Amino acid sequence: MTSNGKSEGSSIAPPASDAADSLLDAWREALAEVLDGERREWQRERALIEAQAQSLLNGARAELAIMRGEITERVNARLAELRSGDPGLPGQPGEQGPAGPRGEPGEPGSLGAVGPVGPSGPAGEQGAQGPPGERGMPAEPGAPGQPGEAGPAGPAGPKGDAGEDGAPGELRAAKAYVAGAVHYTGDIVTHAGATYQAQADTAQAPPHEAWTLIAAAGKDAPVMMLRGTYSADESYRYLDVVALNGSSFIARGDDPGTCPGPGWKLMASAGRPGRPGPKGERGDRGERGERGQPAAAAPVIVGWRVDRAAFCAIPIMSDDSEAPALELRGLFEQFQMESR
Repeated sequence: MTSNGKSEGSSIAPPASDAADSLLDAWREALAEVLDGERREWQRERALIEAQAQSLLNGARAELAIMRGEITERVNARLAELRSGDPGLPGQPGEQGPAGPRGEPGEPGSLGAVGPVGPSGPAGEQGAQGPPGERGMPAEPGAPGQPGEAGPAGPAGPKGDAGEDGAPGELRAAKAYVAGAVHYTGDIVTHAGATYQAQADTAQAPPHEAWTLIAAAGKDAPVMMLRGTYSADESYRYLDVVALNGSSFIARGDDPGTCPGPGWKLMASAGRPGRPGPKGERGDRGERGERGQPAAAAPVIVGWRVDRAAFCAIPIMSDDSEAPALELRGLFEQFQMESR
């Protein structure tokens, strides 16, 4: 029997979509199992290789420690031979210390950590001592080192005994300098008010490098000058003394300016007027006298005469007479005391 020109016995129906999905899932699961097995096998091999490497590393460390101990013992023995003669018997190796703490556990499925390394075997016997080597050539001395820093100052030593008294010194008498003459070392001369001592034989006049100044020439002290009553038209100099309104002032320097002022120093101020005395009784009225002749004008001060020896100033009146002297010694003494 045929249908649509095709035989029914030769037709094959296509697989359904759900069957194809099931087959694909089966392939995926199988591939996943294979890959998971390979991964676990690789992890086991890796853990085994790491454990073997750790074991070899621990063994190498132990052997290195043993070799280091043996080398140290041999070096110490050799040094002992060089220093004090024949070496003693080597000491026995110490006991193996306890194993370290167990490491952290690995990932799931991996092998456990390798156990601790076993104790090392006993050390071998000491070998025979070799012959001593030839003596080396002496080395050349090295370059001198840099000088060290200065140390701190030490404590002061005890005070020594007093020495014997020396011979009494001699001070030469001073003499006047003679121009053109040769003066010898140590000579003391006076010249132009100063005193010098010769440091070498010389004919040079002081001051000179051959002379040492012992005492310089002094200067004349300034002297106070009494200038009378102060006048703004006059010029004044240092230590000029003037009178003004019953007081006296002294100039502090040249051109002191208006008096009183900062350029002047008060020496003596005007005294206060005394108290009036008791009023006397009124006398009898006298007889009226005759009218007198007009009197001449009263004399006034026109100048001053200074007596330096007596420390006083004498007023010269307009009638050529002299008024009572003005005593200034006390003012000068007071000025000297205040200016010290």
